Amino acid sequence: MDAGLRIAIVRLCSMRQMRNQKEINQMKRLLVALCAVGMLTGSQAMASDARVHVMGNGLGGDAGGSLYYNDNYNMFYNPAYVNDYTNWVTIEKAGAASSAGFVTGMGSLNVGAFMNRGMNQFETKPVDIIIGGDMGMKWGTKLHYAKINNKNNLDLAAGVVMGDLAPFAHFRIMGDVGGDKKLKDMGLGLKYTTGEWTPFATFNNTKAGDTVLVNNVSAGIGRNTKLSEGVMLNYAVAYAHDLEGESGRFPITLSAEGAATSWLKLRGGFTFQKVTTARLGATFTFSGVDMDWAVGSAAGGTDGTMFGMGDSVITTAGLTYKW
Repeated sequence: MDAGLRIAIVRLCSMRQMRNQKEINQMKRLLVALCAVGMLTGSQAMASDARVHVMGNGLGGDAGGSLYYNDNYNMFYNPAYVNDYTNWVTIEKAGAASSAGFVTGMGSLNVGAFMNRGMNQFETKPVDIIIGGDMGMKWGTKLHYAKINNKNNLDLAAGVVMGDLAPFAHFRIMGDVGGDKKLKDMGLGLKYTTGEWTPFATFNNTKAGDTVLVNNVSAGIGRNTKLSEGVMLNYAVAYAHDLEGESGRFPITLSAEGAATSWLKLRGGFTFQKVTTARLGATFTFSGVDMDWAVGSAAGGTDGTMFGMGDSVITTAGLTYKW
């Protein structure tokens, strides 16, 4: 074979190899990008308290997680959910209140700690310690310590997740509000997920001495349905009855959440009851860091008479890092 022809063939093969390598590198970059987008859009339930503030909890409120959609803050009423979301730390600001906490894996256990998340407006310096594990059945327990009128208070919560069934309970094992008044506080709850639907029920009773502060039962059903790729619609209808006042209410909660881009998720929530409110919010995600914010009064609160870019346009915000 002519030497010039051999050189031409070698050069042609080299050029093909270079093009093939370039295509492989482009494919690798595309796969990495797709994986990154998948991680961002697949973590829609991982957010700060601002998410629940916008979307509501199913009973006309906006605190302590949701009874019918997935959220990492569900661990505050059922500690077994600490096993579903691990290795994250968050700092939050809501009005005049601030809180911070983390969840991480420790061997076969998942452990979390939170500071300044009060169970009611009377508590000061609250601290939560959460421990959970998965032995075929997910379990979790939470100790909540706080001061009330400079008196020590301790609440114990526990819960399990057995397939689609998730019972939970809490009981105040040390309660004192001062003035020889003991605080008695307990609650029970149950939720069951079947497909897109989640029926739920709760009971709560709180007494300070002989004075009944809370004594109610509630039941409802919520649904989470996919409208399109990356867009979810959530709604719930519930009935809550005050056993002391013999009065009831029917909160209706509606929310939508969707990924606008790979780094931006938008959400809105609406609660219809005696006081009707609407909230808006978003999550910005960059390199494992989520910045959440919410606009609008709390579910069950009162909307302002004006809506604009004022000093309090962001009512709740949180910064969360995941690893």
